[in-house]
Amino acid sequence: MKFTQRLSLRVRLTLIFLILASVTWLLSSFVAWKNNG
Repeated sequence: MKFTQRLSLRVRLTLIFLILASVTWLLSSFVAWKNNG
């Protein structure tokens, strides 16, 4: 039980990190595209 809880927490943190990285990348790409346009 403890192992699954720790695993789910790790998965949750990984998902949050991936989402934050994707949002940051999209924002930077959008800003660069707007500046180029």
